[in-house]
Amino acid sequence: GGEGGDDDEPLYALILPLVDAGYRASLHQEEVTKKRSSKKQENNDDHEELILTCHSESGGSSAQQQSMQALFVGIGTDPFKLLSDSFATVSRQLNTFQTFSKKALPDSVNDFGWCTWDAFYSAVTPQGILDGVQSLKDAGVPVKNVILDDGWQDVSPRPPSWEEKEMSNTNNSNNSQPINPITTLRSKLNSSFQKLSTQIASLLFQMISVVV
Repeated sequence: GGEGGDDDEPLYALILPLVDAGYRASLHQEEVTKKRSSKKQENNDDHEELILTCHSESGGSSAQQQSMQALFVGIGTDPFKLLSDSFATVSRQLNTFQTFSKKALPDSVNDFGWCTWDAFYSAVTPQGILDGVQSLKDAGVPVKNVILDDGWQDVSPRPPSWEEKEMSNTNNSNNSQPINPITTLRSKLNSSFQKLSTQIASLLFQMISVVV
C-alpha cells in the first residue's frame, strides 16, 4: 500500500503474474535499494525501492507463441475489492478460468475435512495420514475428506546451472544429442508419481476402512 487519493486514502497495488499462450509468468525480487524522497514531499526520509523482474517460460518446446499476456496490474483503495475486481477482469480477458463467485460450491464443503499441511508440512507419509485420520475418528470427529498437501508448487524459473550441468554431462558421454533439463525433470517426476500412485491406491482403501 501507499499514500494517494484526494482523501489521503491508502492506495494498494496488485501485480499478478499470468499463465497465457502456453507460458507461465512469475515475479522475482531482484534487489531493494534506498532512495531519497523527493523535495516536493513533506517527508524527506529515505524509502526503499523494490525492483521486480518478470520471468516467463513454457517448460517445453510445444509453446510457439511469440508473445503472451504476462502481468496484470491493478490499483485501488479497497484491497478486498481490488482482488475481486482484478480477478474478474483477468477471467474475462483470458477466458481460461471462472472466479469463485461464478462457481457452484460442491456439497463436500459442508463436510468436515482435514488438510495434512499443518501436521506434516512437506513430509507427508501414508502411515502419517492413516494415523491422523484414525486419531480424528477416535476423538469423535471423523473426517469425510482429506487434502494431501505437501507444499507450494515451485514457481522459480529454471536455474541456468541445470542446463550447464546437463550439457556438461552430455559432452562427457557418447551421446551426441543434448539433454533437455525440463524433459529430464519431467521424466523423474513421472517416475516418482508412478511409484506414488500404488501407495495412494493402497492408502485410499485403508482410509475408507478407517473412516467408515
